[in-house]
Amino acid sequence: MRDYTQEEIEEAAKFIEPDRDHFFTYAGLRTLSDRYLAKGYDGKEVYELPQERWLTIAMTLMSQEDRANRLSLVKEAYWALSNLYMTVATPTLANAGKKAGQLSSCFIDTIDDSLQGIYDSNTDIANVSKYGGGVGVYIGKVRAANSDIRGYKNTSSGVVLGFVKSTILL
Repeated sequence: MRDYTQEEIEEAAKFIEPDRDHFFTYAGLRTLSDRYLAKGYDGKEVYELPQERWLTIAMTLMSQEDRANRLSLVKEAYWALSNLYMTVATPTLANAGKKAGQLSSCFIDTIDDSLQGIYDSNTDIANVSKYGGGVGVYIGKVRAANSDIRGYKNTSSGVVLGFVKSTILL
């Protein structure tokens, strides 16, 4: 929370309403704990409570707002999140307040019809996925099976797709 002063963080901490944790079902709370709450390096100890996660998300989303009224915006966003009136995409839920990590979940890439284009797209997709972003890939520019490559007839094998954890591999 490097965009906030210590005083702002202390003020925002007063917004937390622990009783709102009771809005979760067991399954919802377990999912939140298993996938999104901050944990120690071993991945076992949970160091964050649900209401702290909501506040961290609100503070992250409002960090670039005008200082004069951003705490009121943080309070409003926290209220909506903690009362389950608003939700955020998985990358925001998992990565808000952390140094690395993507807050957006949807990215589109177009693969060019060249070996370099295919490898460049694979690298881009891997980097976006590494930080939690989801990727859609347009492959319509890649030549079809049995197309010519540099004058050699019926050489292209076309696009071969494999699906692993909803990621398209080329």
